[in-house]
Amino acid sequence: MKSALPFCVNLTIAVLGLAIGGWIAINLGALLLHPDLAQTNLVTLPGLRGALAVAVKIAAFVAVFGAGVLMLCYGALALFHLRSARLLRWNVVIIANVAIGLLLLEGGIRLLDGLDLMTTNTYALLANPYCGEALSRLSARSSAAHAIPQAADAAGEKFDPVLGWVHSARLPNAEGLSWPRVVDDRPKVWFFGDSFMQGAGPPDQSAPAVFEQLRPERQAMNFGTAGYGVDQIWLSYQRLADRIPSGDPVFVGVLTVDVDRTVLHFFGGHKPHYRKVEGRFELELPPTPDARQRDEAAAWRIGSDAWALLRSLSELVTTQFDRSEIECDAEAKIEISTYAMDRVIAQSIAHHHELIWVLFVPLPDIYKMRSWRYQALHAYLQSRGQRVIDTLILLRGRLDDPQYKPESFYVPGDGHLNALGNRSVGEAMAKATL
Repeated sequence: MKSALPFCVNLTIAVLGLAIGGWIAINLGALLLHPDLAQTNLVTLPGLRGALAVAVKIAAFVAVFGAGVLMLCYGALALFHLRSARLLRWNVVIIANVAIGLLLLEGGIRLLDGLDLMTTNTYALLANPYCGEALSRLSARSSAAHAIPQAADAAGEKFDPVLGWVHSARLPNAEGLSWPRVVDDRPKVWFFGDSFMQGAGPPDQSAPAVFEQLRPERQAMNFGTAGYGVDQIWLSYQRLADRIPSGDPVFVGVLTVDVDRTVLHFFGGHKPHYRKVEGRFELELPPTPDARQRDEAAAWRIGSDAWALLRSLSELVTTQFDRSEIECDAEAKIEISTYAMDRVIAQSIAHHHELIWVLFVPLPDIYKMRSWRYQALHAYLQSRGQRVIDTLILLRGRLDDPQYKPESFYVPGDGHLNALGNRSVGEAMAKATL
């Protein structure tokens, strides 16, 4: 028994070292094999997002990669000294220090959180916004100070028993829409989507407003709402479908990361949620404000904040500071999104609407060779024979002009399309209805 202890401990550390170190080395080492790939992933893409300086991000990358190589080497060394008492002592010291460090980190995070001294929102540290239930539960139990800022209850949007939230009145029109200023008697064109369709800047610079400027004989009705997922976009169109006259153009905009929101119960505000029961999709409505208060009082908290923080930071580094490329819940996200998009198509056919999709992409996708969300949505729309304005192709096409680069079309540090990006999309939508 006594002689078996060093063997078991050393073997465990060796296997863990080889597994974790090998995974890190393989994932990050591949980025160093080609100069252009390394430049894009280590400099260009990290420079597009987040508050950290590029130098800090590169240093974090090098540190994690170096740690992976060290773990790989230590694991290999341990394999040749499985019965070494000296190696056992080293391993015990390592295990003890890791355990003490995790306990101190756990206590520190909870203390800072309890004193409301966190320098950034807790949810952003502890949960990947693209990874489902952890984010939903964490953000739902959070106070208003820790809530997701994108879209909802705390931001002044009105609670809706089906959609979760709807527009707050930004302009003096009866619908409370972000555009038009005043509804008149002109024939209408209808727009649905999230904040990319709604527009993050002045209302008259949104893509639907640009459409109206170019096609003044028609009025743009912009029902795009910040924070919506594909499921909410479908439900908002369903609500208005009977009001839209036969033959009217309907633009439905879907941002690639909208597929992630379909699996969430909470995103800035409490939202509807589809779940699959015995092969059928059932819609769970968001809780009423009273029920919400009761639920949040006892909401689930992530078990270990220290582990969640370390996992979150490792995700950032190993995805070159783009955690969106993690494929967690990918199958469910695509399945629910395609179900909702199938309903949009069926509704448009039933009401004889002229359906045109707008596939929006965030700035990093312009640089990437592949984004799994874009590939899945693009393949789906092609398989259904849909008319699509693909902003990835649209904006890349404008890069032939040397005065433009991908960042020219997006708000710095925000990620939404700027006036130039919206004008490009608005022009394409105007051409699509000629």
